[in-house]
Amino acid sequence: MTAPSRLTAQASNTFRNSFDHFERTVLSQSQSDHRDFSSTTLQDVRQAAKEVEQQLAARQCLRNMRRIEPFLNGLEAYSKVIEVLCNGTPYLPWIWAPVKLMLKLAKDHIIAFEKLMSAYGRIAENLPRFDRLSQAYRHQPDFQQVLAVVYSDILEFHRQAYKFFKRHSWKCFFKSTWGGFDTRFNCILDSLSRHSDLVDREANAFLITETMRWREDALQAAAHREKERLTTQLTSTLAWLGLDSMPHCGRNQQQNEFDKLIHDCCPGTTDWILNHPKMRTWMRNGQDQSTLWLKGKPGSGKSTLCAIVVQFFKLDKTATTLSCFYNYKISEAHVHPSAFIFATLVSQVLQQKRDLAAYVYEEFVAENLPSSTQTLKHILSNLLPQLSLPRIIIDGIDECLQYDASGKPQSLSLVKDVLNDILQLETFGSQAMSPKLLLASRDIGQMVIKLSRKPMMFLDHEPGILQSAIRRFASYRLSEIRGKFQGVPDIERILNRIEETIVIKSQGMFLWVKLIFMQLEEEAYNVNDLESALANMPDGLHALYARIMGRLQVLTPSSQDRVARILEWMLSSRRPLRTIELQDAIAFSGTTTTLDKGSKLPASVIDLCKPLITILHDDTVDFVHFTVKEFLLDTSFTSMQQAELCIATSCLNYLHFSLDLIDPSISANQRTKFVGQGMYTLQPYVHEHWLDHVLIYASSLGTTATQCPHLEARLRQLVARIESLPSRMQSAVNAPMRDDPESNWTLEPRLALFGAHGNVFHFLREACWQRRCTRLKFENPGESDDADQPHINHNPLAQTHAEYHSKVQLLISSKTFPGLSKEELAAFKRFCGPCAFECRFPGCSHPTAGFPTDEARLQHEKTHASPLLCVAPGCTYRLPFASIQSLKRHDRDHHAVSYVRVPRKVRPNNSRSPLSSQSSDNITHFLCSWCDHKFDDLMKRQIHEIKCHFGKSERARKSCDFCSVDLDDLNSPTFIDHLKATHRGNVGADLRRGHLTCLHVVSRREFTRTVFNDLDLMARTQFKDDEASINFWRAYSATLGLLYRSKIGDLD
Repeated sequence: MTAPSRLTAQASNTFRNSFDHFERTVLSQSQSDHRDFSSTTLQDVRQAAKEVEQQLAARQCLRNMRRIEPFLNGLEAYSKVIEVLCNGTPYLPWIWAPVKLMLKLAKDHIIAFEKLMSAYGRIAENLPRFDRLSQAYRHQPDFQQVLAVVYSDILEFHRQAYKFFKRHSWKCFFKSTWGGFDTRFNCILDSLSRHSDLVDREANAFLITETMRWREDALQAAAHREKERLTTQLTSTLAWLGLDSMPHCGRNQQQNEFDKLIHDCCPGTTDWILNHPKMRTWMRNGQDQSTLWLKGKPGSGKSTLCAIVVQFFKLDKTATTLSCFYNYKISEAHVHPSAFIFATLVSQVLQQKRDLAAYVYEEFVAENLPSSTQTLKHILSNLLPQLSLPRIIIDGIDECLQYDASGKPQSLSLVKDVLNDILQLETFGSQAMSPKLLLASRDIGQMVIKLSRKPMMFLDHEPGILQSAIRRFASYRLSEIRGKFQGVPDIERILNRIEETIVIKSQGMFLWVKLIFMQLEEEAYNVNDLESALANMPDGLHALYARIMGRLQVLTPSSQDRVARILEWMLSSRRPLRTIELQDAIAFSGTTTTLDKGSKLPASVIDLCKPLITILHDDTVDFVHFTVKEFLLDTSFTSMQQAELCIATSCLNYLHFSLDLIDPSISANQRTKFVGQGMYTLQPYVHEHWLDHVLIYASSLGTTATQCPHLEARLRQLVARIESLPSRMQSAVNAPMRDDPESNWTLEPRLALFGAHGNVFHFLREACWQRRCTRLKFENPGESDDADQPHINHNPLAQTHAEYHSKVQLLISSKTFPGLSKEELAAFKRFCGPCAFECRFPGCSHPTAGFPTDEARLQHEKTHASPLLCVAPGCTYRLPFASIQSLKRHDRDHHAVSYVRVPRKVRPNNSRSPLSSQSSDNITHFLCSWCDHKFDDLMKRQIHEIKCHFGKSERARKSCDFCSVDLDDLNSPTFIDHLKATHRGNVGADLRRGHLTCLHVVSRREFTRTVFNDLDLMARTQFKDDEASINFWRAYSATLGLLYRSKIGDLD
């Protein structure tokens, strides 16, 4: 049968699609490269290879260029097969033309050049042997498809290599990004290898079909693996940045702040900012005006204007937008404002350019470097040049302050330092794409000094624009009031006067206008009320706040007390509180230790503090503006110390009440019904933060907690309630004192304030110990002391919390429950369902009270665990493992270690050797020489001994276990720094030099432990079977034998 004389439709599509894909990539980078690729011959490539070889020879860097010859020969053989089929198309030169460019680009980077040459060699090994093909096969339809796929694979390699080497600063990112390139390259090699087999089998039609299907599956699998790799690296890198581990600092908080500003923006009041000449100049591409300072008084709408600019760039998509909305809450949580701002920018870059996460992960996260300000600045210097037209908007730099114990800002010099760091971003980036900065703040001296020569937009100098915007805002809000007075005579005249007065008195402050209208909506019920409001309208924010507080002072005494408690909770709470939590929090003020339907407050009690507070979209309560907090602390209304006392007292009162959940005298159904009725909504917050509030308040008093009899009385009342429980529930008070000093105030120094308070001290000490053990369980999975777990499980507060969550899970999964109406159960699910699963990590600062599902909680809790990485020398696998078991499996499969079996007679307590391959858990333990603590790492043991026993025992060590440094010359923190700096990862090298820790032991017990630890440590260093290691083992064994025979009898 006559074979077709031209390409089949399927093969033609494969050729064309592959070529078009590569051509588009080249055109997007360089028109000149496109012209060169179309006209380059194979002879040109060979000549270019010779020229590169000569240049390398001149630099004394010859790399054996003959290795590329098989690849070029293979391409030549392939071209002879397809040149007739591709006649009249531009396809042919593109299979060899990119080689010429790649060699020239890579020749100045020897490691990259070696990788490229190796890749060409591996392709040559997998190319089908076209020189053996019969001309007849060339025209068979199935075989044509094989030829097309080979063409597609070759061009895909060229396309990926072209993208890689044409990338800006590719040399900087070579180490971190070549791993991803290798994944795609291996898939291409597998495809070529399989098609080579098909060619050798004379292109069997069935195998062609199967291989085509395999190729599609392999490409999808490779893409999936690459996606998983990038996702894992991104997740680990974002966790390393640490934003989500601090209150108010998480990535979600930034997005929520942006969404809130856009949502609250009145239409038509901010359009002017995008058309302002100074803003248009800043937004225009080019090197002119790289920084613009937007300044104005508090409440003038700076944050909203910044959000509008961010939204414009996001919708326009021509520039890469990075933003940071800073506020006083962040300052309270993060001690390094520059580090927070840079970390926020880095996280946004990585989320927009996920492939860049590999660079940060490989160079910094995997190397265990700290996410310091300088490190983050260095990262940004390399990331920003990779972005298209970077635009950076930072709002609230003037709030980068540190606050003292009273909640008032300290020195403003920190603002100047932060500004210096931020302005350095101007210098990052390529010449064509230098970053542009928009900085928004109040007009303060520290900002003026640094930004006086920068272009600025002073909102006070735009009275016409702001008055027009405020008039539009006032008209919009008056339309809502107009409906209340519909049909009232002369109402339009009064409303017009109110609008005019508001526009004149606002002084450009949208916040002032917003608060005025909130007052009008709540207080104006007739024309006289409107006239009175018009006549008594205050000037400025401070006067407005004072007027609002004056109105609150005419309330009844009980309402005034509730207002004070609400504001104090908002001043010092560790996370945003939901309305249902806040209304119960103030119910436990004073001496109240019970809550029922009669004493439970309605949600409307929160309205007492309006308009100073606002309820956000997620039902959390916040101050309407940061200036409210400044006003409350600047006046004599309250103090941070008083706020801490209020919360500490309420928490202790609630804990007393919550013990009903484990009271055996109350039936299980009755307890579940109380949970369903919302009596225990404060449980998650109090369980997590009560100890912090108690200790912070006590430490603010000075040297002893006896200065506050009210707090002491609440603590003694709680302890007495615990003592009244059945004996099996009293471990928190009656547990014996631990011998380890770390269980006392070395565990928590502030415990010393309660040292003379008997059972109260024991109670607080055990609470600190429980928190420590729980934290260690997360940070070092599988390494926490199991001996502590039963004790923790019998802690009454822990039992209470566990009982609460079991009731919540039961109610969430129930359609009905005895004693609860359908309305009550639905209300419970509505407020408790979104946060039914709270994070179990002590001190978690996640902005929400919990998560809707257990899966979401587990995903979040992974951010608290230290990444499990393989630390074997030379291991190239740098991703964290999901569990200790998977890490052990990796070690067993890829890093086989020959364990040494320690004789039982020299093991501590005749225990089983953890070095044995037959050990049940393969966990190595290092026992403290002075107490019963055990550790998985020698350095951890040494740090523990210095912290807990340094200077407290005549048997304290006199030299470092590794290098004999004299401890008498070092204090404890300095010695710990010495261990981390000198010996982390280098223990094996110290042992190879012949240092034996057993040479300075002082007792039989220490001798056996030290021998055990030395052998253990040597096994962990994974010695190779070489002469040096064998000699060391022999020397150690001989020394050990001498020591054991000559000294062990003399030891006590």
